[in-house]
Amino acid sequence: MNDSLRKLAAPHADYKGRGADYAYARPDYPHAAIDLIPRGLGDPARLVVADVGAGTGIGSRLLADRGARVTAVEPSASMREAAEPHARVIFRDAAAEHTPLSKASVDLVTCFQAFHWFKPGATLGECRRMLKPGGRLAVAWNRNVPDDEFLADFRRIVSKARPGAAPGNKHRAPVQSLMSDPRFDHVRRHKVPHSRALDLPGLIGYAQSKSYVPREGQAHRQLIADLRALHGRWADASGEVHFALRTIVYLAEAGAPRDMGQSQAIARTRLPETCLKMWDGSKLLDCYGQPVAGRGRTPFLTSTSRAWLWRIAMPVLS
Repeated sequence: MNDSLRKLAAPHADYKGRGADYAYARPDYPHAAIDLIPRGLGDPARLVVADVGAGTGIGSRLLADRGARVTAVEPSASMREAAEPHARVIFRDAAAEHTPLSKASVDLVTCFQAFHWFKPGATLGECRRMLKPGGRLAVAWNRNVPDDEFLADFRRIVSKARPGAAPGNKHRAPVQSLMSDPRFDHVRRHKVPHSRALDLPGLIGYAQSKSYVPREGQAHRQLIADLRALHGRWADASGEVHFALRTIVYLAEAGAPRDMGQSQAIARTRLPETCLKMWDGSKLLDCYGQPVAGRGRTPFLTSTSRAWLWRIAMPVLS
């Protein structure tokens, strides 16, 4: 089976043996980003959360620290085994498309740094099935800040380790799927500044946590040598290098249950007016999901119009 087919069949296989590096070196998420995810859903201590594609539970624990009860759904044994225990987090071995959770059993479904691995249609359907009426879906990624010289240097090194394997804009198609899915309403986007400081072992661990980076052989030895040189060029007086990041969070509310015919009939597009304002199909929302005053209703758009608008919208959302 070639690489692309293998990843489609079992993407978690690419993370076999990478759990320890992932837990040690991957960045967390800023408090401001975590705080906005359950905002408006009531007392966080009463929330039931499903964190799909949970990895080592980085996002799961941050939500649990706020009092939520979290089921972390993760198919990779390496990731589950490397997870730091938390009294309010339980792990389940399952894929995002087919979880063991009951229908309408959770208040919030989250997905940190993983939605691009999933089959979006099946995953969104499973998320909607799990959510209670009035529930919410949150999809988040830590992304590199464009034009940062250190990050450009780092990307060149890891790309050289396995030419052609590093993904391009892996977020575009998943975001489009969420924005156009009629099972979710009031989709909005938040952007929160973030950063991650790593010493040399952390820098090496971060590179090794990436699914496409070799972990043995000459390419791996060269990677380590290049990372040591990179650290020497960029480390500050405390021996750390700094990743400039931005955490992107998409929030969406569970729509009213519909059969497939109804969904196709009323499928809507959310058209971004700026980076922080979007159409939800009926009114313009600001970045907090509130209607913008003075705007009337907008007509539903055909699938052809939606596709054309997304060609324009996605560069704005990057």
